[in-house]
Amino acid sequence: MFSTYEALKYPLQMDSRSTVWSGVELTPISSVFAVSTLGSDDDSTSIFLLHGTDDLLAFAKQRAAGRLVGLHLLQPPRRSGDDWKVVAMREVVFQREPTDGSLPSAAAVSLEGILYGGFPINVLEGDPGPLDHLASVGA
Repeated sequence: MFSTYEALKYPLQMDSRSTVWSGVELTPISSVFAVSTLGSDDDSTSIFLLHGTDDLLAFAKQRAAGRLVGLHLLQPPRRSGDDWKVVAMREVVFQREPTDGSLPSAAAVSLEGILYGGFPINVLEGDPGPLDHLASVGA
């Protein structure tokens, strides 16, 4: 989840369906996904910060925000060591039947082929169970 202050609400709002902010607060407790899309209307790039794999799943299924052009996992110092760590991803997949007994959810595959998912978002060890492709970066 994200929070911000009313003072960061941008004075000019585009429509009643969303709110434009000039900043958001990231609390360095848990990892988040940064998803970049390229809109089909005006070829503008948007970046969405998603709190977890359920949000990533909903986003990947919807795809109304445009073509996926970037996906990164942002790991705060508490999770990664000394400083923020950015892990580039290549694909979003759906874990239909996780072997650890957790609920089906999305996961992300890094450029190196490492699977990230769960809560808190972390490397998924062992057999992840069946994976269905949802989206690829750049496709």
